[in-house]
Amino acid sequence: MKKIIIKSVLAISCFSLCLISCGKEEIPYFDSQYNAVRFNSTNEYDAETDIFKGNYSFLENPFDEYGEYELPLVLVGNVSTEDRTVNYVINAEETTAPENSYEITAAVIPANSLKGTIKIRLFNTDEIQNGASYKLYIQLKESSTLGLGAYAAKLADYLKKYQKEHPDTPLVHNEGNLKGQIIEARTY
Repeated sequence: MKKIIIKSVLAISCFSLCLISCGKEEIPYFDSQYNAVRFNSTNEYDAETDIFKGNYSFLENPFDEYGEYELPLVLVGNVSTEDRTVNYVINAEETTAPENSYEITAAVIPANSLKGTIKIRLFNTDEIQNGASYKLYIQLKESSTLGLGAYAAKLADYLKKYQKEHPDTPLVHNEGNLKGQIIEARTY
C-alpha cells in the first residue's frame, strides 16, 4: 500500500511538473517603431559612404525630352497596408545638377511591399545635349513612420572599432551555434 501511495504521489508530481513547464509563450514580433528605409545594397550602394552611385545617359535616346531613373529602396521591418512616403533631401553642397534639370516625381514604399523607389525625371536640357554632366546627391531622412536603415552599418563600424582596440579580448558569442566566434554585424 505504501508503494502505491508513493508511486501515486510521484506520478501526480511529475504530471504537475509537466503542466507547469509546458506553458505557451508569446512569440515576439518585430516592433514597428523600428521600421526603417535604406537604399538597396544590391545596386551600386556604398554603405561606408552611404552613397548610391547610379548614372543615366541620353546617348541612346538623344531626342527624348526627359528620361526616368529609379533609385531602389528597401524596407527594413513590417509592411504596411498604406503607401509610405519616404523623406529625403537634396544635398545642395554636393549636387551640381541645376534645379531645372531634374524633378523627383515620387519617393514611396507602396502598400504591402518591402521595396520602393525614388523616381527621378531627368530633363534633356541644352547643357546636357552639349556634353554637360551633373551629380545629384539625395540623402534619406527619417520620418514619423520610417527611420534610416543604416543601423547595421553603424553596428558593424562599432564592432570593427572595438575589435581593433581590443585585439586580445574581442567580443565573442557566449551561447548557441556561434559560441566562441567573434561577433560581426551583417552589412547590407
